[in-house]
Amino acid sequence: MGLVLAGCCFAAALACSAGGWRALLPRGISLVDACARFGCGSLANTFLPVRGGDVVRVGLFARVVPGGALAVASAVAAFEVARWIALLPLAGSSLPSEALVIPAGALAVAVFLARKHRASSWMYAKSFAFAAGSLGARIGGVTLVTGSLSSALLLIPALDLAGTVAVTPAGIGVAEGAGTLALHAHGLPMDRAFTTALVLHAVQTAAGIAFGCAGAGLLLRRSPILHRIVTVRPTMLWKTFVTLCETMRRKIEPLLCELHAHTRWSDGALTVPEIVDLYGRNGFDVLCLTDHVNRTSDPWLPADAPMRGVTAANHADYLAELDAEAERAMRDYDLLVLPGIELTYNDLDPHVAAHAVAVGCRAFVSVDAGIDVALGNARGEGAALVAAHPYRARRGNIPSRLTLRWSRDWRHLRGLVDRWELFNRHDLYGWTAERGLPAVASGDFHRLEHLHGWKTLLPCAKEEAAVVSYLRSPRPTFLARFDEPAELSKAA
Repeated sequence: MGLVLAGCCFAAALACSAGGWRALLPRGISLVDACARFGCGSLANTFLPVRGGDVVRVGLFARVVPGGALAVASAVAAFEVARWIALLPLAGSSLPSEALVIPAGALAVAVFLARKHRASSWMYAKSFAFAAGSLGARIGGVTLVTGSLSSALLLIPALDLAGTVAVTPAGIGVAEGAGTLALHAHGLPMDRAFTTALVLHAVQTAAGIAFGCAGAGLLLRRSPILHRIVTVRPTMLWKTFVTLCETMRRKIEPLLCELHAHTRWSDGALTVPEIVDLYGRNGFDVLCLTDHVNRTSDPWLPADAPMRGVTAANHADYLAELDAEAERAMRDYDLLVLPGIELTYNDLDPHVAAHAVAVGCRAFVSVDAGIDVALGNARGEGAALVAAHPYRARRGNIPSRLTLRWSRDWRHLRGLVDRWELFNRHDLYGWTAERGLPAVASGDFHRLEHLHGWKTLLPCAKEEAAVVSYLRSPRPTFLARFDEPAELSKAA
C-alpha cells in the first residue's frame, strides 16, 4: 500500500510540473490538457535516451501554443528557474558544494533564457508554487519508499543531479547508482542502499508510465483515427476491401461538400435530423455541422440573453447527436456527416472580431482567451481550420458586426488556418484570391434559402480522416455553384 501511495505522489509531482509549464504559457490550454501532453513526454522518457521525452513534450505543447516551440522553450527555461530556486535550499543542506556546479550552471543558463520570456509576475509566482508543489509531492513519495524523511531530503537533490547527466532511457543505472551512493553516505549498508534505490526508481518509472499512458489516452480519445478504429464493425472490413478495389479501377470522383452549416444547437433554423435529410436528399456527399462556440461574455448578445451555441457543458450531447445522425446519414443517403464547431470571437471593434470553422473537431475549444489561442487548440485536436467570411474594410462607416480581423492581420493569421472562404453563399471575398490564399466555398447554412450557392468539391475518399487531411494539405480544391433547380425557380 505504501508503494502505491508513493506512486500517486510521484504522479502528483508530474502533474504539478505540467501546471508549472502551463502557468508560463498563454492562456487557453487547460490543466488537464497540459498534464496529458506532459505525461506523453514522461512515457517517452521511459524508452528514449538523453531525456528525449522532453523534446516530445515541447513538440506537443508547441502544437497548441501561439509562438510554437520557441515560446514553449522559453517557458520551460523559466520553469527551470522556479524549480531550481525551490530545490537549491534543500540541495545546499544535503550535498557537498562541489556537487552544485552543474545545477548552478543550469540555473544561470535558465535565468538568461528566462529574461526573453515575456510573462507577468503573477505567472512566475504560480510557476514557483507549482515547482514547490512538485518538490513536496516527490519528498512525500521518497519518504514512503525509504521510510525516512531525512533520506528523502538527501535523495531528491542527488537524483535531480543525476538526471542532468543521464543518457540512458528512464535514467537506468544512473538513478540507481546516485541513489545507492546517497543512501550509503546516509549510513545504510551498501546492499540495503542498492535495494532501496532500485525499488524507488521502479516506483518512479511505474508512476511515469501510468501518468503517460493516461495522458496519451486522453489525447487520442478525440482523434478521428482512433474513433474509426474503435467503431469499426466486421462488415466494414469487407466493404473497405471492395471500395479499395473499385478505387483502384477508377479515379476518385470529387465530393460535393458543405463545410459550414448551423443547426438549432446555435442559431440555425433546422434540427440535426432535418438538416441531414435536406442535404442528403439534395445529393451532397459531405456535410460538416459547425455550430457556434461563443465567448462567455459575447458583446454581440444582450447582457440578459441566455448563452447560445455549443458550450463545455453540452458539447458531449452535441457530439453524441451528430455521431448518431452520421450513422443514419451514411446508411440512408451515403452522406458523410462530420462534427465541427465555429470558433466565434465577437467584439465591439470589428477589426478584432473573427470567426473560424473547425472541420472535424471532436473536442470543445473555448474562445475566451482569443481567436489565436483557440485556433492553436483546435489545430492540436486535429481539426482543419477555415477562416470564415473574411470581410475587408471599406471606406465610410463600418458595421460593428463584421469580422475584419482576417483582412487586417492576414499575414500573421494565415499560418494558423488551412483554408479561407473565397465564397460564403454568394458573397465573394476577392482579396483572399489576390493574395493567393488557399480557398474554399461554403454556404454558412442557417435557413432553407442558404442551401444553394457556391460549394467546395474535394477529390478525396469519402472518409472523415481523408476530408480533414485534404483540407489541411496544400492540395487544390475546386469550387462550383450549386443552383436551385430551374423548375423550382419558375414556380417561385
